[in-house]
Amino acid sequence: MKARKSKKVLVKYAPKKTPKVNFPKGIMNTDVAHQFRRKEEHKLIHWLRDNNVTPAQALGVIERAVDTKTTGHRFHWKMIRFTLYLWARVEEHKTLVMKPKIDTIRELVSSSKYKKLWDTYPQSGDFDHANEVKKLNQLIAEPRQQINFKSKNFVYEGKKINIPQDIIDKIK
Repeated sequence: MKARKSKKVLVKYAPKKTPKVNFPKGIMNTDVAHQFRRKEEHKLIHWLRDNNVTPAQALGVIERAVDTKTTGHRFHWKMIRFTLYLWARVEEHKTLVMKPKIDTIRELVSSSKYKKLWDTYPQSGDFDHANEVKKLNQLIAEPRQQINFKSKNFVYEGKKINIPQDIIDKIK
């Protein structure tokens, strides 16, 4: 039998445990915090240089990883559509007769309230009922959008009381 050669992986900069900075209670010692942050920033800069990662690439990766776009008309239009959908589902939940989601979406898109709100946001093209139903249905079903269905984002219609999370999970 032949003995296999083991491949050794050289690690240029092995991560070192950084010393824990104990901040005094009450007023934080800003000098110590500033020095600690500068050390961490320098580690990041040296790692990026050693691995030939440009600042633009690094920034792009960070922006995609921390993708929390909660501003702009597109985000607000999406959240208004989610709110209208949840209000319709809450009304159905009160009557104890839950329709299929697609039927709720069709009725919602047909409503005058939806059409008025659709006109207030910049859209490309004219209102197309079938296309709006398809887009809203896909948006609600998309796993990436589930983080938006939190109790803090939705209130009951005409009230300032948040819709409880267990109800949102049940009716969505």
